[in-house]
Amino acid sequence: MKVYIAQLKCPANHCVMALAGAYDTYEAAHMELSFQLGHAFGTAVREKLLNNECGICHSTNLRPEVAATRFTTMAEAKPHLEREEQAQAESAAAIRAMQDGAKNN
Repeated sequence: MKVYIAQLKCPANHCVMALAGAYDTYEAAHMELSFQLGHAFGTAVREKLLNNECGICHSTNLRPEVAATRFTTMAEAKPHLEREEQAQAESAAAIRAMQDGAKNN
């Protein structure tokens, strides 16, 4: 068992959304996480929580990328994933503030 992370990325390698889960094989992780990521992104777009594009470069050419982490359980990975989620939320807020500032000038 290994924890895998799936990220929805644009060609510039910006991460739009990510999910993680524990799986026995890369193949299982890729199939399941890619499906879940696509479903979650589609739902977020329909509910107008996200736009159908990268928030930084505005590319609509998004693809899932799945990779193994060093963790073997979600319990082990959880504090690390939560810290990364917080850091990404702070980065997103800073980018939005810069974009809003550019629009207002």
